[in-house]
Amino acid sequence: MDGRHFKIATTETHSKQLTFPDPSSDTRTKPCLRILSLNLKRLSQDWTKVYGHPIWLVETFVDPRFFKGVCYKAAGWIFLGHSTGFARSSQGYLLHNKPKMVFVRSLKAQVQKQLNNLNLTIQLRKETKPMKLSLKDAEFLDELLQQIPEHRMPRGVRHRKRSILAISICAIICNAWSFAAIAEWAKRCPQNMLKRLSYRYNTKTKRYEPPSEPTIRRFLQQVDAEAVDKVLSRWFQSVGDKSLPIAVDGKTLCGARQPDGKQVHLLAAFLHKQGIVLAQTQVDRKTNEIPMVPVLFDDLDIKDRVVTFDALHAQKETAHIT
Repeated sequence: MDGRHFKIATTETHSKQLTFPDPSSDTRTKPCLRILSLNLKRLSQDWTKVYGHPIWLVETFVDPRFFKGVCYKAAGWIFLGHSTGFARSSQGYLLHNKPKMVFVRSLKAQVQKQLNNLNLTIQLRKETKPMKLSLKDAEFLDELLQQIPEHRMPRGVRHRKRSILAISICAIICNAWSFAAIAEWAKRCPQNMLKRLSYRYNTKTKRYEPPSEPTIRRFLQQVDAEAVDKVLSRWFQSVGDKSLPIAVDGKTLCGARQPDGKQVHLLAAFLHKQGIVLAQTQVDRKTNEIPMVPVLFDDLDIKDRVVTFDALHAQKETAHIT
């Protein structure tokens, strides 16, 4: 691992904190300072436990149109200056002329000297252990997949609906991100696996046959995506750790486009530690994430669960829902 990538990995962007414009508001500033202090004290330790490497430097951005960063200044964060006023997009970087204030805070002594060292020796990647699923979990997924409506005409169907969906899910989990890659992954599957997935048995060749790339592509392009999403959401909720906090955040998909050419924006509820998306819903371009929170929680059990949001969702209606 070279020095440049290590510097990126050991520098973390801090979550947004609400700050108050009046430095003399002592009673208002102290709770924010306390929250910052508690977060920073355990940040590096928690990060090491989850990702396998420490955090040496944190940074945050403050929009000067709405905030002055008083709490960050009071907590000893260093003001570096303003950003150049660009935003990242699928086409690169776009100029929006709304520069942000940039603050940094070191979590390690002599951090500048350490980050300038080009011969850093540290293992950044943590060993990933495979997720173990019980037979009960696998059978429940199979049961849910059968609930997805069949969109094909009965005549000429050679491969079962659940078989194509199951092989596609397995291939995607193994980093097969295209239709051709899914078909190649299915072709390399042993006969025992194809048999367990109920694939068609060819009496002439005496072998179970996986679907071809055109079959997989046509099926996945025409299947009810919303039904698949709900089924997978139910299954992920069943295998997810119910003691873990749920994080809610919105992201714009880079490679997905709507019929009018606009990018797809999703609001998702997920488990950080397990990397599981419990539920997601699309945010229409005519609205924003705030009114979509009740829709997101329609099929999600959040009773006695800790749910985290970013500052955008500091709304009374959202608080009443959770």
